[in-house]
Amino acid sequence: MVALAWCKRLCAGLAVCALLAACTSPPPRPLRIASNVWPGYEPLYLARRMGLLEPLRVRLVELGSATEVMDALTMGMVEGGMLTLDEAVRVAAAGTPLSIVLVFDVSAGADAVVARTKIAGVEDLKGKRIAVEDTALGAWHLALFLRRFGLGPKDVHIVHAEIDRQPELWRKKRADVFITFEPVKSRLVAMGGKVVFDSRQIPGKIVDVLVVRREVAQREQARLLALRKAWLAALEEMHTHPEASARKMRYRLGLPAFKVQKAFLGLRLGDAEVNRRLLGGHPPPILRTAREIAQVLHKQGLLAGTLSPHALDALAWSAP
Repeated sequence: MVALAWCKRLCAGLAVCALLAACTSPPPRPLRIASNVWPGYEPLYLARRMGLLEPLRVRLVELGSATEVMDALTMGMVEGGMLTLDEAVRVAAAGTPLSIVLVFDVSAGADAVVARTKIAGVEDLKGKRIAVEDTALGAWHLALFLRRFGLGPKDVHIVHAEIDRQPELWRKKRADVFITFEPVKSRLVAMGGKVVFDSRQIPGKIVDVLVVRREVAQREQARLLALRKAWLAALEEMHTHPEASARKMRYRLGLPAFKVQKAFLGLRLGDAEVNRRLLGGHPPPILRTAREIAQVLHKQGLLAGTLSPHALDALAWSAP
């Protein structure tokens, strides 16, 4: 009788546990945020090393290239991605609505135009051979440069060149002007090139951002705001303990610690002031830039259509 009573109690307990399990929702899966390796993204990985990103809430996914990040975002394999703004525009315009959550960095000299000779006016540039990557960023940077002289792509000779081939083209004198960025920029200057234009002259036009799929931004604002807070804490850590931070970041960047800080030269990291300026207002300045990028890419055949107002928006900045 005692054994029978004990069995009844056990069965009743198991039934209650099963009922409770059925009524309890499974924990939400972590937000998967993908990136390739780029110094401007690294503070978020530093935040992870500092224990500021809970693995069950946010998971950083390391991929080999920006193209892989764009594909993973489009196919829904990740909820968010770290991309240049022009890459985000291409994903959004292709049919995956996105929200900009965070500005990682603003180019402030890292992207530049290097020429063999000084360019003072239109006549110094018209008809010249310009080497540029056949990418959205290359087309956007080229358009910004030519606009300074009132010229368009038809006024020059375009030489499509991957970034790692540019030093070779320089040696072989296959181009006169190079649309480039670090570290190739410094290599071309060391070979005798002259910086005739750089991203300090176009503030806020070349930026890296965190974007998430629109439906994720609408339901996960608490986690996204916590992610912003972790990012700002990592920037503060870099400011107060630069050497220790450099040692932590050197592994992913593949650089010795003493070179890590140099990797950030030419970038204005997205602190609270930068994010407030670019993500604030109606509409935020970053969305005006995104529409401008879309128009340029469309004219150059790199975007099938224009950017719908519903394709890309921004999560308003507020103090985390």
